[in-house]
Amino acid sequence: NYYGKDSVNNFVNLIMTEPYLDIICSKKIKIEEKKNLITSINGKEIYPNVIRSLYKGKISSIQGYTNGYWWIQDIGSFIQFIILQKKIFKNFENRNVKDLKLLDLCAAPGGKTIQILDNGMNVFSVDRSLSRINIMTKNIKRLRLNPTIICQDASTISTRTKFDVILIDAPCSSTGTIRKNPDILLRTHQNDINNIIETQKKILSNASNLLNKNGLLMYVVCSLEKNEGEKIIIDFCKNNKKFKIDPICYSEVNIENSSIYTADGFLRLLPNSFVFSKNKRFNGSDGFFSAIIKKTEN
Repeated sequence: NYYGKDSVNNFVNLIMTEPYLDIICSKKIKIEEKKNLITSINGKEIYPNVIRSLYKGKISSIQGYTNGYWWIQDIGSFIQFIILQKKIFKNFENRNVKDLKLLDLCAAPGGKTIQILDNGMNVFSVDRSLSRINIMTKNIKRLRLNPTIICQDASTISTRTKFDVILIDAPCSSTGTIRKNPDILLRTHQNDINNIIETQKKILSNASNLLNKNGLLMYVVCSLEKNEGEKIIIDFCKNNKKFKIDPICYSEVNIENSSIYTADGFLRLLPNSFVFSKNKRFNGSDGFFSAIIKKTEN
């Protein structure tokens, strides 16, 4: 209903193929070390510092694991902070980014927190799942990073501090990740999605109160459902006149596919939006929706 039969057939044919592995290289990795890593897993650098491979072995056996030179994160997730970072530099051009207060809500398993720290910024990370936080902490320790992480519900958290930038990787139906998690087709029902949407609205509403004037809020879901993405942000901005959409454009993503940039200023990635190789298994990404909104007044 959202994307049309032809488009759905195209990405269904892709997500029925065995998934790839995306590895994100830390900024501390040296050029020669990165080359050796690519060779060792027969990979391909599909985007700056993103190596895609069809590697099937033990993750801890990959070169550079113990050195903390890389982490695993889908490119669809990775480019979200790339976009946000460019918005940050533009919006806060007269401030040192290290002095900005960043909040990562629903942070575990930690990909975006790791990106923030790897880029020399400070972040306060929140997730309500202790088990997911434990996994996140273990991975971040391997990468030799040191964030502040607390276990709390993003829909109710209250802080004395107001933040300059808030990133919400909201809980969702995860329909954009079916290639890696095909059980979603069996366990996701409309009632579940309705409940998830209510949670998303609560998290967004609560986060909006934690944001400073002129601050940026990025909302991300790995869902193909427009009720969890486009509709959430459009309705929020209609009901909250203090916020306006800060459109995402090509210069912030540097990927030439006009279909991923929507007329409303959002980014909409379908599972077949990215083509990196003649080998079909090397193509695609998780499906994502993202939007950035700015708080124009308190």
